[in-house]
Amino acid sequence: MIRMVMLGFTSKTKKRMMILLSMILLLVAAKACWVKCETAGHGSFDNEKKDLIHRANYLTSMVCTTPQDLLNEMPSGIGE
Repeated sequence: MIRMVMLGFTSKTKKRMMILLSMILLLVAAKACWVKCETAGHGSFDNEKKDLIHRANYLTSMVCTTPQDLLNEMPSGIGE
């Protein structure tokens, strides 16, 4: 049996300290569970990397175009 020795504290103070410590540990455990539950569906780093590359390629294909395609889309805006 492990016995905690707290010199200079009354039993009332010891009880308050134990309650405070228990509350802090409970909050830390609750936060750990919350983070675990919230990040469970995020996937792995590799999947995130693939998604980002896919989005970057899509946006690049939508923004970058050839000059002829640009002329075909907006001839009045360019001056024709």
